[in-house]
Amino acid sequence: MGASERTLMLPRAELQGVGRVDTPRGPVIVWGARRPGADRPSEDSALIHHDGDTLVMAVADGAGGHALGGEASEAAVRAIAWTLESGEGDIRDRIRRARIEAVDAVARLGEEAITTVALTLIHENEVRTWHAGDSTILLTGQRGRRKLRTTDHTVPGLEAAAGRMTLDEARAHEERHLLVNALGTEEVGWETVGPVPFAARDTLLLATDGLFDNLSDDEIVAFVRSGPLEDGIRALVERNHARMFEDQGPWPGKPDDVVVLAHRPT
Repeated sequence: MGASERTLMLPRAELQGVGRVDTPRGPVIVWGARRPGADRPSEDSALIHHDGDTLVMAVADGAGGHALGGEASEAAVRAIAWTLESGEGDIRDRIRRARIEAVDAVARLGEEAITTVALTLIHENEVRTWHAGDSTILLTGQRGRRKLRTTDHTVPGLEAAAGRMTLDEARAHEERHLLVNALGTEEVGWETVGPVPFAARDTLLLATDGLFDNLSDDEIVAFVRSGPLEDGIRALVERNHARMFEDQGPWPGKPDDVVVLAHRPT
């Protein structure tokens, strides 16, 4: 469901399976799935907007345990899509206004509406990111070097960012899902990263915690850094689904909704 040929909005009810969206910069691979066994739509939503050399991607994860979590994720990406399509101002100004509109749209739903948002702008071979919550943005080079990895806005996520625990220890922490920042909370803080150079064989990936709770960064990078990106995402899908039901390893798997957007320029 898109606002125009330049904007594809994927609300929670429409995120199922692996797909491909072609843009002037190259394809974006999309994967969405609801929690295995769930009888409700996914609580995750996504957005892709392109205009010439500019590419914007966003994912949002409605907070589980809150009655309006799914509605919140959808409201956030709809607000971003509407603002990007307005055509008023340059792209960075529209991104600024889109963040404000997303916060307001979620607030209007009421106190049971909480969602994460991870938002990226690729423009003139640079990446800028904004996020609130624990949906993650990862930029990796062809040889696997991580050029950008956003901080999870959870108690253990902030501890890992400060170097007081590893990311794998944070994944195993009993408070790994306790958000300290998200849209719908009293004070929303958008963390900004960039600009970061975006090279020809780099891969940019955005995902909700249904991916990063189950697989380590090293595993994810191994799937996406080389070879056809669509093949890598399909293999990632299969591994992530299996991992949700495994208890082996340093932390137990977690069945959950998941959405992934991945882009490598052509």
